[in-house]
Amino acid sequence: MVIKRLNSQVRVHVGRRIKIFRQLAGYSQEKIAGRIDVTYQQLQKYEQGIDNISAERLWELSQLFNIPITSFFEDLDLSHPQLFDLSVFASEKYTEEVFKMVNVYCRIKNKKTREAFYNLLKTHVLYGNEKKGDKDEITS
Repeated sequence: MVIKRLNSQVRVHVGRRIKIFRQLAGYSQEKIAGRIDVTYQQLQKYEQGIDNISAERLWELSQLFNIPITSFFEDLDLSHPQLFDLSVFASEKYTEEVFKMVNVYCRIKNKKTREAFYNLLKTHVLYGNEKKGDKDEITS
């Protein structure tokens, strides 16, 4: 039972990452599905965590997105019952501008530079948007 739950969490996490990387790259489901020789319906099942994706297909996707295959497993934490909800980045309320910013952020290779950038944004949200003492919340 525990193994089944963990497999499900991994499948959902990897699926969400596939969707995020596809969207960041600006590809439609149809285009990616054609490149890895599956139907777009099958790709939807991968993205929703309904079906397992083979290692070979995951490798093909990593090559298409020009990312390490391990990127699909980043932030995977099986010690908590709930995984970090990456689907927030796929929400319709986020614009192309946000995807572009995340794409640029992900390309920063230096960890200290990424941390400094994150802290700059966090500081701006906490203190730069103040109106009559109100502060925006940071969720992570």
